[in-house]
Amino acid sequence: MSVIYKTDLRVNISKLADKNHLTENSGKELYELTKIHKELNRKGVIDHIKKYFTYAVAQNKGKPIELAQTLRTIPDHLFNRHEKCAEWCRTGDSVRHSVKLCDPVLYDKLPVNFGKYAQNSQKFAVAVSSQYNGSTTT
Repeated sequence: MSVIYKTDLRVNISKLADKNHLTENSGKELYELTKIHKELNRKGVIDHIKKYFTYAVAQNKGKPIELAQTLRTIPDHLFNRHEKCAEWCRTGDSVRHSVKLCDPVLYDKLPVNFGKYAQNSQKFAVAVSSQYNGSTTT
């Protein structure tokens, strides 16, 4: 029997993000912005933004580059700027977007918020769940 010491192991350990905590933390950051940006206080706005966030994570599972790109487009999408949107955004004459933001200071802050998550998309693209039921059924 041989003894293996910790120093002999060459294992790279990556911290993954739990999708439930990820959604909760991004929501908390949005609620912090409501103190300064009253536009976010309108009924359903933050829930709508969180829906885009969770949709991006779910649809880009295992694809960190695509997840980063999608996360970076969400602020533009919210401000009715759809040039960078992908197929997840169904723009057109028949589609009415329920949330359209217009505060220019908020427009400058949201890309910073979503950019932080985009920079760490390799952790989020796995989208594991710390809840037993969530992690075994995905």
